[in-house]
Amino acid sequence: MPSNPGTVSPGTGVSADCHGLGPAPQKGAVTWVARGRLLDESGCLIDHATTVSAWGGKADRVLLGDTVVVGQSAPVKPFDGPGVLSRPTGTAVLRVTPEGRLTKRELGSPDTVDITFMAKHEKAVYHPAGRTIVSVGRGDDGSTEFYIADNQGQDARLLTKTADARDIANITFTASGALLFVAEHDDKYVLHRQEIDAGKLTTIAEVAKPAVIDHVVTSPFSGGGVAWTQGQCGSAVLRAERNGKYLDLKATMAEHAEPVGWLPDGSLVVLARQGCTLDTPGTVGVVAPDGRAVREVAKEATSAAVRAVLPPPPAPPKSIPQEAPA
Repeated sequence: MPSNPGTVSPGTGVSADCHGLGPAPQKGAVTWVARGRLLDESGCLIDHATTVSAWGGKADRVLLGDTVVVGQSAPVKPFDGPGVLSRPTGTAVLRVTPEGRLTKRELGSPDTVDITFMAKHEKAVYHPAGRTIVSVGRGDDGSTEFYIADNQGQDARLLTKTADARDIANITFTASGALLFVAEHDDKYVLHRQEIDAGKLTTIAEVAKPAVIDHVVTSPFSGGGVAWTQGQCGSAVLRAERNGKYLDLKATMAEHAEPVGWLPDGSLVVLARQGCTLDTPGTVGVVAPDGRAVREVAKEATSAAVRAVLPPPPAPPKSIPQEAPA
């Protein structure tokens, strides 16, 4: 499905005070947006930035809301709306349209391709290996359905379906390739884990409403790790588990913070906001791998993300043909 070429965003860029993305950090870095700038601990990277959404797998490109910046090139808007960077390379952007179509654009290409593979998409993410895409949406009978297909939208198959989930959110993958997601039901929120090839579904956490489970982040690095918030706005607590142990974050600035992502050494980056909305600024901190210390990095941040070169990904699901390009 052809479309207009991606537009260059005139607002985001490098100013006299901002030195650009530069080389990928060897050990990973904490990045955040404050006062309209994308920063790390070395200073300003990009001026006129709004939200830092994600970094590509080689840490050489960043998704800022609906704008992609690659190295020192001009920022580009692949879509008029937020998207998802492809994994592991970050050479394409995926977007679910308001009509429920799944579209994909290769960076540098003038064409948008419709790769819809279910009745109506609501959310979609790449498997870490990049050869498959998992999407959730509504079936013809109103049930919530998970489908998986190759990254061209072919060879789709049903993963699972449920009739009583009102919404699915926080879709992500573990370092081993297991699928995590939060299901909202009439009376509760449930954090699930599904082993794709084995078809095994388990429960990690469950809370009764009005408490919620949100901000699920997983580590792609050795040792893994998963973190999320659970509870009610204003008093939700951070739960973080690594190597089979939960971190004790009581009485630290991370106790009620949002998890942002995991660094290669097992540290957890968090954002402790001053309010309950996503545009409320807060303090960025780094929790040591053992949870015993939290280092404050920045204040007045409205969003944050981990910049790190990803390790080799887990193998794609065996049930999906392997010839699709990553």
